Amino acid sequence: MFGAVWQHDGAARGDRPVGFGCRFVVAGIVVELPFLTRPVCLPVAARLWLGPWTVSRPR
Repeated sequence: MFGAVWQHDGAARGDRPVGFGCRFVVAGIVVELPFLTRPVCLPVAARLWLGPWTVSRPR
């Protein structure tokens, strides 16, 4: 799989919180919808982050 690396996994359980996969950076807009009781985030842009050594690093 392109872009997959070992990286920190905040949802992992156990002594080693690492996982193998892709890391996406997502930008979103938080809105309050009249039919929901809590705000939701609508994604507007996403990008695969390949690491600090690439040009795809979010700025």
